[in-house]
Amino acid sequence: MTNYNKKFTMKFNLAYKIFRYLVNAMWAIPLVLSSRLLYPWILIRFGAAESRRIGHFIPDTLEELILLQRQNQKSLTFWSTSGISNIQWYKMVKDYIYIHPIYKYPVFWNKYIPKSDRHIALGSENSGRDIKGKFFFNLVKPKMSDSDTRKSVAWLKSIGWSGEPIICLLSRDETYLLENDRMYNDTKDRSYHDYRNCEIQTFKSATQFLTERGYWVFRMGTKTKEKLEIAHKNFLDYSFTDNKSALLDIYLFSNCAGVISTGTGIDQLSFAYGIPGLIVNGIPLALANTFHNVIFYPKNLVWSQSNINLSIKEYLENNFASTNEYTTAGIKIKNLSDHEILLATIEFVDRIEGHSKYDSEDLFLQEKFLKLLSKSRDYSKNHNFIHPKFKIAKEWIFNMKDNFI
Repeated sequence: MTNYNKKFTMKFNLAYKIFRYLVNAMWAIPLVLSSRLLYPWILIRFGAAESRRIGHFIPDTLEELILLQRQNQKSLTFWSTSGISNIQWYKMVKDYIYIHPIYKYPVFWNKYIPKSDRHIALGSENSGRDIKGKFFFNLVKPKMSDSDTRKSVAWLKSIGWSGEPIICLLSRDETYLLENDRMYNDTKDRSYHDYRNCEIQTFKSATQFLTERGYWVFRMGTKTKEKLEIAHKNFLDYSFTDNKSALLDIYLFSNCAGVISTGTGIDQLSFAYGIPGLIVNGIPLALANTFHNVIFYPKNLVWSQSNINLSIKEYLENNFASTNEYTTAGIKIKNLSDHEILLATIEFVDRIEGHSKYDSEDLFLQEKFLKLLSKSRDYSKNHNFIHPKFKIAKEWIFNMKDNFI
């Protein structure tokens, strides 16, 4: 394509975009004006949500619901979006929040009409990090309908479940994000996220421990790379079944006894509902989920040249969000072993069952970590609220007790 054709195409696309916004102004501007007129009786807000990604969709909607519940008058929110990642979740919140791509027009025109600040819906703060303890102090649990609950329980019983406590297991790999981007024709290179990926086979011993302890374990995921084979009646690799559904995804994560995750996506639902979690292979440590009831066990970071483990201070200083940044800094990333994940799971089960014990040395090391974390870059941005049950995994912090600085 010649430069002339490129310039013509760009001008045409811009002109067409302006035309669409002007045409849709015929209904969008009256809607925005109505929000001003109705304000004494109802608060109507306009915003944008990243609802095609479940890890953003859940905290965005929950924070909005918390805000709406605090209003003295009835409230409604209109969100523009490029897609909805879980239709069941939308079904549970749509009495308060209306989500559709077409709402980008009132979102746009709202900015140009007086009193716009009062009518802007911002969604979650800081990418879903609950830095103000909103979920802790204002627990919001959108309810599933009775019929949807009965359907979910009937399915569980059909596979042999008879009321045992459930653990949801979620291990990140690149498959889901690639499929999600393909669905929305997104060509962005996601390989920078590879440092967060894990090997599902390293969860085998932990899963066997849980099933032998009497738990049902569901390996979750809409799209996953490799199947986990466990020969036990209380285990199901749900991600490879034909029964996957938005309904079951939400039901399992909101009704389980605990979640074992690598810190990705729908686990946000369980944590926001107050369900305890175990984050393994979490990285970076500086972004640990300190605002939720979780035990956090980071990946092993090693200096490439010396093959020496980073100190805790060096973990916090090398707060990177891409694989290449770790490589450039001379850091090798090593996933946790099957045995390390098992030890963390044993600690997690003690917490779920209410008999976890932390001796004076454990508590001293936990406090020492939080003090060091408080000196890290962007601390107030990422950790302004510390959940009282947040802990670094005992095994990891004990092994690092002489390697803080």
